[in-house]
Amino acid sequence: MGIGLGSDVLPLSKRLQEMDKSFMMATHKAVDPPMNIPSKMRGNVNLLPGGRNWTTNPDHKIEPIENRGFEYMGVSNASERVENHIKKMCYNDVFLTGMRDPNASPLKARQVDAQEDEGVMRLGPMIGRLYKELLTPIVGRCMGSMFRRGLLPPIDPELLLTTGGINVILIGPLAQQQKLIEVRGIQNFFSFLGGLVPFDDSARDKINIDRTIDEVADMTGVPSAILATDEELKAARQARMQAAMAQKQKEDAILKQQMNNEQTSVQASSAKDYAAAGVDIQSVLGGGM
Repeated sequence: MGIGLGSDVLPLSKRLQEMDKSFMMATHKAVDPPMNIPSKMRGNVNLLPGGRNWTTNPDHKIEPIENRGFEYMGVSNASERVENHIKKMCYNDVFLTGMRDPNASPLKARQVDAQEDEGVMRLGPMIGRLYKELLTPIVGRCMGSMFRRGLLPPIDPELLLTTGGINVILIGPLAQQQKLIEVRGIQNFFSFLGGLVPFDDSARDKINIDRTIDEVADMTGVPSAILATDEELKAARQARMQAAMAQKQKEDAILKQQMNNEQTSVQASSAKDYAAAGVDIQSVLGGGM
């Protein structure tokens, strides 16, 4: 018999069931208590609200056997304490962290993030065993059965040999929540890297941006359809490079034209000055030699 969360919570669940049963019995007893009824009134007693019982004997009284006070609030608080203990053991606070209104919380954003990370880390061992020992084998077995029955198309053996077989990856909400811790680690690393780049620009060469984007997209559950394929990425970058080269050639041509215009303007101005001074421009330029 395994030992886990269920075995720890089971005694408290039984205790809560007993407390609820006693609470309901006490409530029913307080609302509809056992009565002492004269024997002569047997069969003619109406205990409904507003009921009337006619009798000529003033000693015939219908009254409760006992008048014990029932502390509803105390029993309710005791049951609530057990319920909260069960919720805490089942990590209820972890699952509801993301549902809380951030505007209603007095905690800072960093404190909330730290609490979420701590909660996911507490769930880590349980979720890891659940995925590895239960869900992953079930999915693998179902896929194997579907392959044998022909419900799934056959897979190329060479592809299986190349990839090393079928790897089951679960993408449920809890799995994604655990991966968010890794995303925050990447964000912190990039913040650290941003502090190094001003001192040594070569630090950025350590990062593969394309691979980082793919990893973060996988961790956050981004649909692969919105990401560019390798061919699309290559074509887009090549087109951007060609556009940049064309723009540079255009700017170089404009700059060259401006330089030629300035040189022509200078020559024309010099020729005008020489002509005004009565100097033959050809002799200055060596034309008379």
